[in-house]
Amino acid sequence: MTYESILPDAQGRYTYTPEDDAVWGELFDRQMAFLQGKATPAYFDGVRALRLTSAQVPQIADVDARLRR
Repeated sequence: MTYESILPDAQGRYTYTPEDDAVWGELFDRQMAFLQGKATPAYFDGVRALRLTSAQVPQIADVDARLRR
């Protein structure tokens, strides 16, 4: 199996599959659980401020817009 990078559409958005979202969600949840008691509260504040969740792979355009604000 080879990895093939996906490219964004004209609006800078990526089309992720349900499988992509599932993998993201599993890794996100695992990492968040691992970091409890290890990462500074500011890290978790940042995750919340950027509205990162396990529900779906974040769109870089959305993260960029939140960082600009």
